[in-house]
Amino acid sequence: MAKVRRTKRFYIQLGLDVTIMAGLTLLNLLTTPHSLRVQRPALAWGVALAVSGLSTFDRLPFFTPAWKRRQVEK
Repeated sequence: MAKVRRTKRFYIQLGLDVTIMAGLTLLNLLTTPHSLRVQRPALAWGVALAVSGLSTFDRLPFFTPAWKRRQVEK
């Protein structure tokens, strides 16, 4: 159940991030189309989302349940 909750939370966050970045991009293009100031926030959010996704789907070797279990056993 915890894994399902984490996965659901990740997909909700993904939807929010995409919606907000689309809005920021639109706002940027409407106000200053010659200067794309939205690139840095998009890159930062993209990296944070990638790390969150890797953690959610157990792709980071030091955040998996097996790693946590080994640390507790130590």
